[in-house]
Formats: sequence, structure tokens, C-alpha cells
Amino acid sequence: RFQLNPDLPVLLITGGGQGAVGLNRAIQPLLPTWQEQFQVIHLTGRDSKNDLAPGPRYQTREFVNEGMGDLLARSQLVITRAGLGILGELSILGKDVILVPLPNSHQELNASALAEAGAITLLNQQELAENGSQWWSKFWSTYQPGITGQRMQSYWPPQGTTVFASLIRQQGLRVS
Repeated sequence: RFQLNPDLPVLLITGGGQGAVGLNRAIQPLLPTWQEQFQVIHLTGRDSKNDLAPGPRYQTREFVNEGMGDLLARSQLVITRAGLGILGELSILGKDVILVPLPNSHQELNASALAEAGAITLLNQQELAENGSQWWSKFWSTYQPGITGQRMQSYWPPQGTTVFASLIRQQGLRVS
């Protein structure tokens, strides 16, 4: 699927179903910089235009049908929206995450709670679009791989996802 160099870190970028277009637009100027530091896997969503051609350190896919768990596990850093599903997966894996929540949505609440706990790095989409290069330089100069991922696991331990799923099933049974 992905021809990844095991000696280079992976940056995964995914905007999910709703938020890919805005995120894709905002990150465009940073893609060349990221390729100097990472192998970049960019899940663009359907019908997304991208001006940067794929290369040895940059791969695009609309989405991943099989192997998303492997891709998440292989990633050192993930830039994504703040949907509950992806947050659960990333917490189980203890991944470092930069959350760019979908503007004016419940995702902002999800992200702010995790940011307050130091479990993720929070970045607003407008700031990314307007000051992305400056923001990245500051972030990269202090980034310590694994630190926020450990905090994410502590904040939302793996058994928490199981408990949460159980509560959802119970609620579903009551409604049915």
C-alpha cells in the first residue's frame, strides 16, 4: 500500500469526511517543509484538489479502506480534525496529535478539553491558514516526540474507550 522508509518518521494528515477541504487548503503552504522532516501521508478526502505532486516523501490518497490502524500506528505525528472516533483511536495508540477542529462545531469542545490537559496540540484552522509557517517553526523548535501521546493515553486510557462504547450500547438498547 504505502512504500514507507522505516528510517523516516511519518506525518499523517487527515481531515475526515466533513473537514478535509478546509484543512487541505490551510496546509498547502506547509507541505514542502513537512517533506524535509517527514514522510507525509495525506488523506485528502473525495474530490479534493492538491497542487503538490506526489513524490518520495509525499503520498496522497482520498481515503484508506484497509490498513488505517497500521498507518496510525506507524505515524509519529498526526494532524487531524477532532472527531470522537479518531480521538479514541489516537488515544489508544498514544500518538502525538495536532488537532485542527472543524470551525464552529462540537469538535472545538473536544479539542479544548484535550488541549487543557496537555494531551494534544490545538491549532485553529484560521491561524493555520494565515500563519502556518510561523506556527510550525515555533512548534517544531519545541516538539518532543511522544510527550503529548503519553498524556493522551493518560487522559483517555484504553479502557475508557471500552467503557464509552458500552455506555453507547446501553443507551441504544434503551432507545430501541
